[in-house]
Amino acid sequence: MSQLLVFVDSERVDTYLNSVVHNLRSASVTTVRFVHVYGFPGDAFPQAPSGLARRTMTSILQSMESLARRAEYLQADGTVVPLDSHNGSATGDEVKAFYQPVDGRPINYHGEEVHYGELRQFLKGVRRAGGQHVIDVTGCRKRFLGDLIALGLVDGLEDIRTFDLLAPANFNEPWKMLLHELAVAPSKAFEYVDILETRIMIDCSRAVVIRAPRLRYASLIAFALAIIGVVLNAYFGLDSEVAKWVNVLAQFATFAGLCFVFFPPRNV
Repeated sequence: MSQLLVFVDSERVDTYLNSVVHNLRSASVTTVRFVHVYGFPGDAFPQAPSGLARRTMTSILQSMESLARRAEYLQADGTVVPLDSHNGSATGDEVKAFYQPVDGRPINYHGEEVHYGELRQFLKGVRRAGGQHVIDVTGCRKRFLGDLIALGLVDGLEDIRTFDLLAPANFNEPWKMLLHELAVAPSKAFEYVDILETRIMIDCSRAVVIRAPRLRYASLIAFALAIIGVVLNAYFGLDSEVAKWVNVLAQFATFAGLCFVFFPPRNV
C-alpha cells in the first residue's frame, strides 16, 4: 500500500490539484489523506477542527471529475471554463484522456483534522505503519515546514515533497498551469522535489546521525567497549600497566563525554 498525505491550509484547489494528480499518475497510490493542522500556539486561525481538510478534498475530487469527464476547469468562484475553447496546447479530448485514469481509480480518500500538539505522534504513526508514503507540503503554511523538516531529521520521516513550478505563472489563465499542460511543455516546467534530499539537508542529516545515533546502536557500542575493557583487565591483570592505561582512558572518555553533552560540537 502507498499513501499520499497532503497538508492543506486553504481551500484553493489549484494549490493541491497538481500534486495529487502527479502522484496518482506516477505512483501506486491507494490512499490519499488530506490533513489540516490546527491549534498552532498563538495562531489567529481557528483553534478547533474546521472541516477544512474534508471541504478541500471534496473540491479537488470535483475538479478532477470535471476535467476527466467534461474537460472543464472549475475556478475558485465557481465559474466553469470549457477547455475546448480556452485550451493551451491540449484539446478537450486530450485533457479528458489525461485525467480519466486518475478519476477512475479506486482510491481511498480521507479528510483529517490533526491538532498541532499531536502532529509528531500522528506522523510517527504514519512511519510505523510501514509501506510507502509521500508527504506533500506544497500548500503547507511556511510555519509548519520547520517542524516537518525537524521530524524528518530526528524521527526518520521520509519523502516530504513539494510541487515546484518552473514555468512562468499565468494567473490570468490558471488552467494553463495545470499538470496536463506542464507535462507536455517543450522545456521542463515542474519538479516534484524531496526537500530532505538537497545537498545541505543530506549533510545536516549525517551530522545529526553522528551526534545522535539511534539508541540501539549507541547501546551496542557502549556494551562492546565495556566488554573490551573487562576482557583487557581480566587478561593482563588489574595491576598491570595495560589495565592502568585502560582505566585512565576510560576516565578521560567519561570527562570528554560530559563535555560533549553540555557543549555539543557544531561543525561536524
